[in-house]
Amino acid sequence: MRFKAKLSPSHVELLHNLISPISRLTPLDSTDQGNFGGTLVYIDNDKLILSTRGGCNSSSSNTASATQGNVAEYSGILCFAELITTHGIFLNHVIESVERDNAILMEVCLVQWRTALRSVLARDNTRTRGAGTGEVLGSLCGDTITNVSGGRRTSGITGYEVTLKLSKRKGLPHLCLDSKGSGSDGIIEVHHAIPVRIRKVEELQYHVPPKMGMPDVQVLLPRDRPLKNVVERLRAISPHMYIEGSMAGILTLRTDGEGSSIRTTYNKLTPLHQDVKTSEDGSFSQNKNNGEPVICNLKLDTKKLHACLHWQGTLYNRDLSSAVLCMWENEMLVMDVTLNPEIGRFMYYIPVHFLSEDWD
Repeated sequence: MRFKAKLSPSHVELLHNLISPISRLTPLDSTDQGNFGGTLVYIDNDKLILSTRGGCNSSSSNTASATQGNVAEYSGILCFAELITTHGIFLNHVIESVERDNAILMEVCLVQWRTALRSVLARDNTRTRGAGTGEVLGSLCGDTITNVSGGRRTSGITGYEVTLKLSKRKGLPHLCLDSKGSGSDGIIEVHHAIPVRIRKVEELQYHVPPKMGMPDVQVLLPRDRPLKNVVERLRAISPHMYIEGSMAGILTLRTDGEGSSIRTTYNKLTPLHQDVKTSEDGSFSQNKNNGEPVICNLKLDTKKLHACLHWQGTLYNRDLSSAVLCMWENEMLVMDVTLNPEIGRFMYYIPVHFLSEDWD
């Protein structure tokens, strides 16, 4: 079994910005080597898949769960990402496997992967001292920083090359992130070894998103008015919030606290009439009783929704092609985000509370 991929600095940044918000969904202590956080990574010749499941860390502390919004108590798929590999998330890659479709499936801790990627991105600010060739200059949670050429100080590391590969360390499989760059006083190499657990490729079928029917409402999320900023303020008022979406292009967020009620409305959104439920007469997005645009109401946990919106704070507008909010009444809220250029997409699946027909 072999896997090796080359990444440019822009690929490292994109991968970090994608993994970072997903890692927040699993409240996991990065020092816990026995728990990988419930994220599976599938790689074959054409694509890379990330599948993060909730309910995988019941032994975590209450403090960690509160920090991450208690999303781990939900046992279904929380996030599912599918990315193109060569000329997509990687410059190029090589994979050899005896498994079906020449694929590899592994379980990895995203917290540790995020830490390794962040270390590579932060190397321009590295300040190190060494006195000899090959001296180990520092260690960052499984990293090894080595000054190949020696020198008293190395700063301003540029032109680095990054390799992601699967290899063994002390007989155990690890996902290794190796980077090499030029400093003012020599060459700096940084090596990260992230422990992984190899799984059977057939197990991926148990970690795919739920099959959903046609959504009741789906609208394009605005780029210049991120939902994260609003939800971040609302979560301090009430643990639950209500979302009302309309195929007229209106999205309303509401929360009720003690003696107060706050309502935020996004208007002039673009409704997507393709792949939505139709009324009895076959018309799209109209209420079957009065012909008005369909409205869908959902009740969610505020912290869960906020945890699934962290991507709006890490991915730049240039990285995004579109973001669609899909609503199924009393079933699910899904955020379907397509990357730009279209090298893949990721989807967040947020469970909802049941609302009776006479709810207020």
